[in-house]
Amino acid sequence: MSANPEEIAGPGLRRPTDLSRRGMLALRLGLGVLWSFNLVYIFDPANQYWSTFRSTAQAYGGLTLGGNGFAVFVAAHSTFFALAIAGVTLYLALAFLLGLSTRAACLIGGAFNLALFVTQWAQITTLPGATDVGAQPLYLAMYAALFLGYEAPRLSLDSLLSRTLARRSTRRPGARPMRSGAVQPSSRTL
Repeated sequence: MSANPEEIAGPGLRRPTDLSRRGMLALRLGLGVLWSFNLVYIFDPANQYWSTFRSTAQAYGGLTLGGNGFAVFVAAHSTFFALAIAGVTLYLALAFLLGLSTRAACLIGGAFNLALFVTQWAQITTLPGATDVGAQPLYLAMYAALFLGYEAPRLSLDSLLSRTLARRSTRRPGARPMRSGAVQPSSRTL
């Protein structure tokens, strides 16, 4: 059974790829909104992120996959890690909302969430009555999907940066033009 692409896509959309592009855009923006909420949590004084960071890091010592070494190290350097987490959170919120370095943000966010997943391992696997493994695997799956399927839309900073770099590379003496059918730089930007 073969279906007309317009029937699959619905009215107003020409190709099924329009749906996937919109899906990837929604995923990118959704991650940006989630990281923005995390940023609000960090800077809202009522949440006491800064004043309780050390004790919170120490509390994960017995829960970390492979022992408490990582949690003890983070707690011992709590100022650095609190600032680093706030900085990474700000970067991820901006990168996903603005479409700037989306693939790099997927790698950084994936590494960050993998560290959280390992740190919180025993907590998510031993809760009485727990029915899932928490949010970290979902974040990792979203980063993987976005990394593999994302194509920068024309109005994103990723696309602008890619077009600028492509123009500069063609201006260099001896630069070869892209051959027909090659992946265009704007579709594969970090």
